[in-house]
This record gives sequence, structure tokens and C-alpha cells, in this order.
Amino acid sequence: MNIKTGTCGKCKALTPGGKPCPDCRVFQIGDRKSNVFVPKQESLPRGDFEKKYESSGYGLAFDVGTTTVVGILVNLSTGEPMYSKAEANPQVLHGADVISRIAFAGESAENLSLLQSETIGCLNDITGELVKISGISANNINEVVIVCNTAMSHIIAGVDPKPLAVAPFTPAFFDLEPISADKFGININRSAKVELLPIIAGHVGSDITAGFTASGIIEKKGSHLYIDVGTNGEIVLSVDGAGVTCSTAAGPAFEGASIYQGMRAAEGAIERVDISGHDVSISVVGGKTPVGICGSGILDAVSEAYKAGLIEKTGRLITADNALDKGVSAELAGRLREGKTGREFVLAFAENGDDVVLTQKDIREVQLSKGAIRAGIKLLLDELNTLEHDLHNIYIAGAFGNRIRTESAVGIGLIPDVGRDKVLYIGNAASIGACMALLSPRAREEMKKTAKKVRHVELAAKPSFQEEYLAAMSF
Repeated sequence: MNIKTGTCGKCKALTPGGKPCPDCRVFQIGDRKSNVFVPKQESLPRGDFEKKYESSGYGLAFDVGTTTVVGILVNLSTGEPMYSKAEANPQVLHGADVISRIAFAGESAENLSLLQSETIGCLNDITGELVKISGISANNINEVVIVCNTAMSHIIAGVDPKPLAVAPFTPAFFDLEPISADKFGININRSAKVELLPIIAGHVGSDITAGFTASGIIEKKGSHLYIDVGTNGEIVLSVDGAGVTCSTAAGPAFEGASIYQGMRAAEGAIERVDISGHDVSISVVGGKTPVGICGSGILDAVSEAYKAGLIEKTGRLITADNALDKGVSAELAGRLREGKTGREFVLAFAENGDDVVLTQKDIREVQLSKGAIRAGIKLLLDELNTLEHDLHNIYIAGAFGNRIRTESAVGIGLIPDVGRDKVLYIGNAASIGACMALLSPRAREEMKKTAKKVRHVELAAKPSFQEEYLAAMSF
């Protein structure tokens, strides 16, 4: 097998190239500085899910992401999360993205087995840490629920993921029966059940099933939009209980990748940008000297620069002379210059000359990402004969969603302008859903039904997608 970029069989042409949800309770996870947002009982898809514990002891909820694996230890008797632990997905050694790992797995059965064993080893490492921190016995862990994207589901199950890289991206399975911990290979009670939650489509996995179930949109009246913003942006629209979903190749710009000085939201990353009439103010993770910019900072920078007239509707970054002619202050105009990669705008000057900048290419990357997501939203709305102004709420999930500002997301056209109070940031919704499923067999059954009920829309098969995509790239 030889999977290369651009050979999935879907493209018709090649071109060069936070605040918590008000319906949530906040639990502090041990002595860590991270929070897990768990919906209140009355906001769950069924009001009595949280009260029907049918297990005792402890359980583990895992969210196996492409980059990061998160584990949460839950007390099954009280329903409370106790501790959480996150580690880098060891599969990154074989490729930073899903397609690279699918290609690696497809080269041989040994490679697939290696990816599987590395992932299970990571789950065991996290389990060991949680057991150590909590002081409980691993033998008292009686249930495990795992959510992840479709490719990760296949790899964890030891199933060849090759079909997911080539159109029509058909999964080898959508749902699997639970297996015992000893067969799965996780070091807990040997007879404990390990369950992978159901997936919806080739690029809409169980993390989305769990996430939008946690949001409760399928049970709500009216029109509700759920967006998980990441490299593969997944979108779910529910209108009076009828659900449609799609995935968009949003690219890694909102995760800080593909950006000239992009980085994750670590110390030194610019995470917020404000541009006034004369100056630029920034907020940096950890309060350190800025060394780069993360996804939320990029979103802010582009939105603020556009609002200040430094970026045209087409996405073109203007020159200093153009800026002065338009009445932009000399201070802001002085930040526009020709840099190593072309035109750029200085966000933070550095004494050593390592200024942090927003480049023309960065802006184009943001346009590509937001264009894909906005086009996906438009086509889902069309599928259910709904208009943007009919939306009751927009739920934004994922790590990136925790940091972005509604004003910036609306400012660049990433999401519809439905009113600031209607945009809710729900954090790691996949983990929330995994905890729900862990606590309630009934919740798991509802997720299985919902995964079958929600209709997947293949955007590439829609004649209007390319037109909508190109239109959505403009500011």
C-alpha cells in the first residue's frame, strides 16, 4: 500500500499550494489544574442517566486523540470524576496526522500491531498514574469506555484502517461488542468490560458521537449546531431531533500548525490579540516573553487586523503605504513590512530581532480552514432546510474551542453571527460523553441509537460544495 497526499480519490482538482457551558457543573480533578465539565443531570439527553448507576467501584473514560490521550478516573458509585491524566499519543512517531498513520498501518500487519500495542501501552501508563495518584487498587476498576476518531478506533481494535484513506472512506465497522480487560490488554480487573463507543462515518468517530450526545442537541427542540474545531473539523446539526453530520478538512491552522510561528498553547504562545487605533496588545500563555502564536491567537490576530483595515476582504495584507493612505495610524502602519516569507504584520517586537509576526501565508491558512468549516455548516443547514438565523445555539467543543473568543470567530466568518449569548463553549465534550457512557448503560444504548440515527453527508459529493467553499474563504 502506498498512500500519498492527494491520492484519496475524492479531489476533483489539485491546487498549489472560554467560558464553561451554563448547563455544566465544574469538577476539579484532584490537585491538577485542569477541569472536566460534566453536564448537570437535567441537561443530559435523558434526565435520569446520572442517577442510574449499575456498577460499583471505579471506571476509566479515555479520549484517544490523534495528538493527545486523556484518561479520567471516575467513581462509579458517586458519579464523580476523581483524577485525570493526559499523555502524548505515542503513534506520533509514525506520523503527525491520521492519514500518515493509516499509511504506516497499511504497510504490514506488524505495523498495525505496533500501533495498537503502543496505544494500549499508553492507556496502561495513564491507568498506572491514576491508580498511583488515587491510591485505589487497579483491580477495583471495573469498566472502561473509549472514544476516538474512526482511524484510532480501527487501530485500537487491530482492524486495518486502509479504507478510511480512500473514497468513499467506508469504515470496517461502526460498533463493536465490549471485550474483557484481559483480552484487550489493559492492566485492571481482568473481567472488567472495555467498550469502544460507536462511530458514525469514515471521518466522524465516536468522539463526536460522545460529544454531541453530551451537548444534548439531539434531544432539544429547535435548531442546534455542534462544532468540534480541529484538523478535521466535525459538524453536527440537529433540527427538532433530526440530525445530520459532516467532516471538513479544516487543516491544522487552528491548532497552531501550518502557521509561520505557530505552536500549541504552551508557555510563550500568544493566545490573545487586541488592536486599538494605535497599538497592539497581546496576552501570552504563562505571562512569558512571546515566542510564537497558538490557534486562538491566530484567530484573534486575523480578526483584529481585518477589523482595523489591515486585511482586505480577499485576505490580502495591505502595505504600510496603503495603510497610511487609508488613515491607519502611523504606529500600526509601521508594523506592516516585507519579511522573510513575504508581507507580514508584527504582533510583538523582540530585542533580539525574533519578532512574532502574522504573515500573508498565515492569513491564507486561516482562510482555508474557516472556509472549509463554514461551507460544511452551510451545506448541513441546506440539508435540513434551515437558515443561520434560525439557530438557537452553537456549541463549540475541543481544546481550541476553550480559548477562542466569539467576537473573533464571528469576525472572520468562522461561525454564523447568531448572537454572542447563543454561542456556548463546552470544552472536551468527547470526555464528557465518555463519562456519561461509563456511568450509565442506558446512555451507551442511546449513543448507539443516535449514531445510527444521525445521517452523514459526504461534502465532496455535493455539487455546490466547491462554490460554497470558495465563497466562505472571503472575510
